[in-house]
Amino acid sequence: MSKLLLDSEPLVIIPELAAIIGLHESIVIQQIHYWLKINEKAKKNFHEGRYWTYNSYTEWQKQFPFWCTKTIQRIIAKLEEKEYIISNNFNSKSFDQTKWYTINYDHLDKVSKRIGQNVQIDKIGVRQTVQMDRTKCPDELDKMNKAIPKITTEITTEISVSKSDRQTELQNIIDQCELEVFGERIKETFEGIITQMYFAPEIKVSGSIIPQTIIRKQLYKLNAIVIQGVLDKLENAPEHITNSTKYIGAVLFNELHERYSDTFM
Repeated sequence: MSKLLLDSEPLVIIPELAAIIGLHESIVIQQIHYWLKINEKAKKNFHEGRYWTYNSYTEWQKQFPFWCTKTIQRIIAKLEEKEYIISNNFNSKSFDQTKWYTINYDHLDKVSKRIGQNVQIDKIGVRQTVQMDRTKCPDELDKMNKAIPKITTEITTEISVSKSDRQTELQNIIDQCELEVFGERIKETFEGIITQMYFAPEIKVSGSIIPQTIIRKQLYKLNAIVIQGVLDKLENAPEHITNSTKYIGAVLFNELHERYSDTFM
């Protein structure tokens, strides 16, 4: 039997929930729900009419070993911002700042019904493991000190006039990257770069001209894992870059090329 299959406690992924609040957020909130149900059965950690669970970010990271603590902080902060979870402090010692969490079930149900998805999370569903690389977790794009080898992509700056259907298509590409998880600065940077690449009539890769149809075909494959791979590579970028937009775009396209080289052209 494979050692990757159910030898350890797996995590829940509910597709309907992920479609509403995001993949990463759905994983975290389902885990919070899991602990709330355990506490409810044990009749403990009941405050202000709700059951709560608590953990430090370091302890949460043990449950999500594929993420670093700063990524978990960003995901939890987003859940709080969207009011899907509520945080508080019920620690007996004033110096203990460990946060307690519960789920705003009423708000989650209202959101799900508003978009036509009646998601029920009162039951702990079928569990599914998730494997991701957590060896690096950059928070800023300016962590650059070494050159990335064999990056020879050039992105043209001409942008064609957009149409409503193209804007929708572009937004779908951006949405599937889940850029909110990486922070506002990174989100804005990559939104701009992806938009420029999407509308570019062509780009040059190692001396070859790549037409717009192929560019968009590659961009359709973008996701949060690809973005994380780009950020990992940017940690080793040169300190001084003349055109950071072109440089990051080049790293992005090369990351796609490395991951999907079998379907590149």
